[in-house]
Amino acid sequence: MDVYSLSVLVFIILLCLIVYRDRKNFRREFILLLRRTQKGREVLKKIAESHPGILKWMGNISVLIGFFASIWIFYQLLSITFENLLVPQPFPAAGLLLPSPSPEAQIGPGYFAVPFWYWIISIALLALVHEGFHGVMALREKVRIKSLGWGLLAVIPLAFVEPDENQLKRKPKIAQLRVFSAGSFANFCLAGVSFLMLSCLAYTCFQPIGVSFSGYPGIKLNQSDILTPVNLSGLDPQEIIALNTTHGILITRAGMLNLSKKQIELYEDYPAFRVNLTGVIIRIENFTIREPEDLKKALFEIGPGKEIEIETLNRTYRLVTAAEPEPEFRPNLNLFLLVVSEHLLPGISDYFLPEETWSQIKLKQKFWEWASGSPLLEGRATGKLEELQRKAENAKRSGFLGISGVVARIEVLPGLEPYKPILDFFQGLLFWLFLINLGVGAFNLLPIRGLDGG
Repeated sequence: MDVYSLSVLVFIILLCLIVYRDRKNFRREFILLLRRTQKGREVLKKIAESHPGILKWMGNISVLIGFFASIWIFYQLLSITFENLLVPQPFPAAGLLLPSPSPEAQIGPGYFAVPFWYWIISIALLALVHEGFHGVMALREKVRIKSLGWGLLAVIPLAFVEPDENQLKRKPKIAQLRVFSAGSFANFCLAGVSFLMLSCLAYTCFQPIGVSFSGYPGIKLNQSDILTPVNLSGLDPQEIIALNTTHGILITRAGMLNLSKKQIELYEDYPAFRVNLTGVIIRIENFTIREPEDLKKALFEIGPGKEIEIETLNRTYRLVTAAEPEPEFRPNLNLFLLVVSEHLLPGISDYFLPEETWSQIKLKQKFWEWASGSPLLEGRATGKLEELQRKAENAKRSGFLGISGVVARIEVLPGLEPYKPILDFFQGLLFWLFLINLGVGAFNLLPIRGLDGG
């Protein structure tokens, strides 16, 4: 067992011991363990009474932000649902936020697994500020707090504040809204503070050194999707083999093809896979690469069909650039509304779909091909498609390596190497603190019964 997993196990054991020693004060409610207490009530009361004017002002802002955030998150979920109904390979709109016993984040069907220590600290702070500000705002509106405390759902930390519901219902509507929106507003504030601290940390302690990538464009197929007879005997494990599949010609290496598995991962025929490009890219020809934008600019200047030298932190590679592929077009609610708007305001799509690069022109072509399905736009779409085709033929096409998941690779500044583990931990913590508070705070404002937005 590695050190990280061991630390998680020790934490769970200590948590169980704390609950066991204090078991007389815990009450089980359904699947929750709750410990009610009066501790902290005076702190909340003191905050509520010390700055009533400022809190009223903050409460009004929280109502306004909560209203727009509720509309925004509802629209986002509606948009993702709309897209999942139209595209052949849908992606999850939401999922359970679960802890991972490893230091790496994972995404799967219906769940997002966050490294345990980032998750446990983020959830604890999220619950603390959310429920704490609910309590402060309730006391500010002269609503009695019946109880408060903390609890557990398995190892998930909970905090709760129970205002007098009957008393709250008798308050003016605006007072009720201040109380209900206070929790998510506090989460947004914590997300904002986390983002500012993360930005300061990034600019003062880290520097980009190049770009890394997660893999190569590919797809997982069933063996029945492979139309070419496969014979691996006598092949070198590094030898590239091309296979005819139901998705076209795809490639892999002989040593990577495991015919005992139900699904086989194959890759598109691009130069990065053929030369086995790995590592952090720091230079392409005379272009210094520090961030993804540097890589994008370099490949645009170089163009397709050019032999280039790529330097990584480990070694140097030579390859011939491919032509950038056509962008994938995924119909979504935004584009659907844009089609509707074209009926009412002809030409409005030009303000939202730029034509500055070859990729943008091709994407706009696909939009108009999709929009031409509307009889009222068919004539206009024909003219627009002819115009865009002429622009695409004259536009410069970027070079392409065939890598995916490109991100900036950062390292601590010289002189701060001894503090790297601490700086890396706080950078990760602030990132997840921002993301979780923003996401959960917005989700909690959905107009669903049981949530603050309902």
